[in-house]
Amino acid sequence: MAMEGTAIILKLKDGVNLFVYKSILVEDSPMFRKLIDEMHQSELEFDDFTPDSVTLFITFLEDKALGEIENTQFREMNKLANVFEVGWMKKACRTWMEGRIERVARDDEKVFIFEECLYSIKRWPEKTLMESFVTRLVQRK
Repeated sequence: MAMEGTAIILKLKDGVNLFVYKSILVEDSPMFRKLIDEMHQSELEFDDFTPDSVTLFITFLEDKALGEIENTQFREMNKLANVFEVGWMKKACRTWMEGRIERVARDDEKVFIFEECLYSIKRWPEKTLMESFVTRLVQRK
């Protein structure tokens, strides 16, 4: 059985191995706990995510806060938070998107928000963001 100071190997899709302390992964993630503690995995494949996103995700897990992210990073962070069931990060991603919805003005921003809300609806039962977005659009007319 793995000890608290044990490093878990995250195999990134660029072939790089990222070594992360088990405690960082399992503290806020029921999915990591299941994979590492129950299934005794010491190496995890991260080929569904960009290496930069995984590194940023680990930084946020260490800091216990969703730091500054760009629109281009949102989907990966939200996906990682949902896949690994990191509750506080899921909530932070939702709050981040709600802030974008509140301030939306330009057409490119509207397209980005629509696409992300649609992606969330398709992947997870997350309809509140799309409802907020549509409500915001209707109110502005």
